[in-house]
Amino acid sequence: MLNVLILDDSPDDAELVVLELERGGFELRWERIDNAAALHTALDKQPWNLVIADHSMPHFSAQSALELVKARGISIPFIIVSGTISDNAAAQIMKAGARDFIAKTNLARLAPSVRRVLEEAHAARERRRIQEELESLRRRNELILHSAGEGICGLDANGRITFINPAAARILGYGMEELLGCSLEDLLYTPHPVR
Repeated sequence: MLNVLILDDSPDDAELVVLELERGGFELRWERIDNAAALHTALDKQPWNLVIADHSMPHFSAQSALELVKARGISIPFIIVSGTISDNAAAQIMKAGARDFIAKTNLARLAPSVRRVLEEAHAARERRRIQEELESLRRRNELILHSAGEGICGLDANGRITFINPAAARILGYGMEELLGCSLEDLLYTPHPVR
């Protein structure tokens, strides 16, 4: 089920968008709104998978809606479907974060665009999740390495130190930063001043 928020002052145009998406194979739960207050209420009410907005409405615009969504820190794919928009305005709103622009005269592009935009959003969420997991692992490994009483270091294929804990640096008689990238073999077999 795809939760779609449609920003359009025309109920008929919103229905055309819904019909085109259903024709494209999507099962929808949707709501049409046409002003900033309704957008705030809709965003508070439930999570949305997609926002489809007409560019220009009497009391609201897609640009304002996009800014409002971004200001709330919500990451929702945003597609503009409009009958009248200048190339410059379309470029500006795409630069601001809209994922696509589709002319109301070419709604056949809507379902493929939605599919692509949703896949991109899923891939971006997955990248963020993986980055967060990697950062968590890095912090945990760093805590383990720094709290271990034994000297621990990691080497690359050439025998150069890629990480080292404070205990190993003390044993070798150097600062941790001095040792990164150094050859462990050279350090073990080359005399160095006692500190």
